[in-house]
Amino acid sequence: MEGLNDDKAIKAFNIILNFREKIFGCTHPDVAFGHYRVATLMLQMDNRSNDEGLENALKHLNKALIIASVIFGECSDFVAHLYFHIGRTQQQLGHYSLALKNFTKAVHIMQETLGEDHEDLAVILYNVGEIHSRRGCLLESITSFHEALRLLELNFGAISDPVASCLAAMGGVYLQMGNDEEAKRVFEDSAIITEHIANINLHFGEISVGKPTLAEENDLTRLAAAAAA
Repeated sequence: MEGLNDDKAIKAFNIILNFREKIFGCTHPDVAFGHYRVATLMLQMDNRSNDEGLENALKHLNKALIIASVIFGECSDFVAHLYFHIGRTQQQLGHYSLALKNFTKAVHIMQETLGEDHEDLAVILYNVGEIHSRRGCLLESITSFHEALRLLELNFGAISDPVASCLAAMGGVYLQMGNDEEAKRVFEDSAIITEHIANINLHFGEISVGKPTLAEENDLTRLAAAAAA
């Protein structure tokens, strides 16, 4: 699909999807993956980040979920990630209760299939923390962020961008709670980590030209990419 703009790419994927449905039927794994691919492409498009675009992406995700649940069963990685993307899309639409239900399903499946310490769980728990914060459920928000923080530190290390971002989010919640002292502490921790990473990357840039940075080696952008997908 190289050289295609976003609209043409979506049109091309829809043509392929329709072709697969005619050849394999509507319940084939390739059809489920096709719906998922169209949805994720739509969600990545800046000009589709509106309610209509999100609703259309959600339709494709739900179709993929129906097919995948039958073919692979509820307890599969693909189904878990579909629940996550559905929840994330509902979160963007402001449907927080529905988003939480789908995030909860994703967490339960991932804990069974990937283990309780997998990095993808941190992404979901971070989003859950954001939703609780927006709804004013501040204690629940802090709890979710703490759980996400533990997994982020475990998977990415204490000195990492995802950990710094999570601490900053926690600081915002503590401010909402009126706990200025704790907010100051976590904000300072976040700033120290960010500064330390910047110094490390600068040092690597001076002595290892052409080599990947620490952030690239550890895939530190995974958290942001997964939430935006």
